[in-house]
Amino acid sequence: MTRSITLRRPDDWHLHLRDGEVLKALLRHTTKQFARAIVMPNLKPPITTVALARDYRERILAALDPGEAVFIETILRPLLKDFPALKVVLEHITTESAADFVLADTSGRLGATITPQHLMFNRNAMFTGGLRPHFYCLPVLKRERHHLALRKAATSGDPRFFLGTDSAPHFRALKEAGCGCAGIFNAPAAMHSYCTVFDEEKALGSLEAFSSLNGPRFYGLPPNEDKVTWTRTDYLVPEDIPVPGGATIHPFLGGTKLAWSAS
Repeated sequence: MTRSITLRRPDDWHLHLRDGEVLKALLRHTTKQFARAIVMPNLKPPITTVALARDYRERILAALDPGEAVFIETILRPLLKDFPALKVVLEHITTESAADFVLADTSGRLGATITPQHLMFNRNAMFTGGLRPHFYCLPVLKRERHHLALRKAATSGDPRFFLGTDSAPHFRALKEAGCGCAGIFNAPAAMHSYCTVFDEEKALGSLEAFSSLNGPRFYGLPPNEDKVTWTRTDYLVPEDIPVPGGATIHPFLGGTKLAWSAS
């Protein structure tokens, strides 16, 4: 009895995707299985012109999950195979696919960094009560299932995951603009945020490995010898940080309190 069959990835030559929230909610069920599709135009109102078809295509593309899974299969996996001594770090991972890929790796050559913002928030943070430019970074915050997968990976104690803040300061005026810069300045609250996440996940015993041991081990460096004590004491993140020339930078979680401080 045949227990498996290997096929070329199929296409779907007659597909209805609908539109709006339904499109966003259901598209992933197709993209998990099929490479291409012919999408039917019978919307309400129907697609009747080239311009309407072009706009619909853009809405479909916008609803697609980021291409991290495609990158893993087409670029990263062959790269690891072709260069068997190469160490690879997936920088600031944001998806369940990336976390699962690292967890499934048995080569010992793969690692991944995770930022505080991707551990603390999902994509709703960018849109709660309006557009929140200070939560805009690249890669963007993802859906809750990705957020939860990252928290599980980071707090698991697995030595392949380690701290990487991707802290990226931009002047406040450049963030709060019609074409704002991508990047979150999280340095003022980075470890406070990591402490908060590990505390919430009841995994403080794994925090030192994630923050201080796994990275040096991956890069073949000794861990730092000096110690820092973090206590459950409120820390008020500054609302703004002035910089020379009169501009200011609004840090990650500026103006809010976190429950951990360095003593």
